[in-house]
Amino acid sequence: MQLGGLRRGDLMAFRFRYEALLSYRRHRKEMAELELSQCLKRINEVEATIKELNQLYHHTARTLGELMKRGVDGRQIQNYGEFLVALDQEVAEQIQKKAGYEAEAEEKRALLLERHKELKVLESLKEREKVKWLMDQARQEQKELSELSIMRYGREFL
Repeated sequence: MQLGGLRRGDLMAFRFRYEALLSYRRHRKEMAELELSQCLKRINEVEATIKELNQLYHHTARTLGELMKRGVDGRQIQNYGEFLVALDQEVAEQIQKKAGYEAEAEEKRALLLERHKELKVLESLKEREKVKWLMDQARQEQKELSELSIMRYGREFL
């Protein structure tokens, strides 16, 4: 039976008109998450390198101290001293690299926050439109049921 142009069971599924944009924004947010994750991974790697270099520096300094107590030749002490200076410079470079990565991570966090907000706006709109659609569907179904009741009542009355 056809009522109001629709047959029972012909209710259409909800379609969000901006679904493609929503999908695109989800993708952009995922990419921002990935970029931040990669940046944080680089920070962790640099921190591990700094830790290793510091351990090597302290071990070398202890070894140099022991060698100086034993009275080894000046050339060997000079080599250890140069190595310690090189380690110190490398630690300083790694610290600068870490600072650069941390600044980059802050930018990536800000970008991720922006992408998250953009996505939330569309998700909220989709949810509001779906609620409205569900209410419209319920109204349409109630209208059809009312028309059926009227038609049945009319037949029984006659």
